[in-house]
Amino acid sequence: MPRLLARALLGIGVAGLPMQAGAAVIITDGAGFVREAARGPGGGGLYGVELRGGRAGRADWELGVGEGTSRPGRFSQGEYAWGTAAHPFTLTWDGAGIRLRVGATEVSRGATVALVGNTLAILVNRAASVTLTSVDGRTRDLPIVSGRSGMTEVYFVTTDDWGGNGLRVTGEVTLAGGGGSANLVQMRVGESPVPVPAPAALGLMAVALGGLALARRLRRRMA
Repeated sequence: MPRLLARALLGIGVAGLPMQAGAAVIITDGAGFVREAARGPGGGGLYGVELRGGRAGRADWELGVGEGTSRPGRFSQGEYAWGTAAHPFTLTWDGAGIRLRVGATEVSRGATVALVGNTLAILVNRAASVTLTSVDGRTRDLPIVSGRSGMTEVYFVTTDDWGGNGLRVTGEVTLAGGGGSANLVQMRVGESPVPVPAPAALGLMAVALGGLALARRLRRRMA
């Protein structure tokens, strides 16, 4: 079984969720699993959402959404004072564009930020953490915490395309101010190179794997 498919099945098993059309399924330990969505013309910046520490005491941005979050004119930006508390957020991404609300501050970008792909990737780096309370209508209680010198990335994959009915994510974010983009949370969409098994196929595969495990145990007993 290819390694990436094995990782996908492992993630589905950990989540313990039934596969349904359009339902989100968590996939963990997916380094290299997601191809990032296309960047804006000329590249540069993130295609999607970026929450960052910014630079205290200077005119800078902490919330950005768009086609290239480091390219003026390619994204919408907002200032935000992080402090030490957890801040509620809502991300809505649909045919009308993308909207990010953190606390009482909302930043949005029009339909040019197309929702293309079946995978949502959430990355947290250094002094940042996210707790998801819902993904695409499915209730969650999932903390995503990074090490202060590293990063953590979590993927959600649907059995169809996110663009079919849009995407909505809610939760809380804690992020240390300052440091520019060193402390950050990123959310982007893309395509998974590994097909997500359909419900029936997933059930048959589980039965087959169980049969193989039983056969191995019987061989050991007979040896």
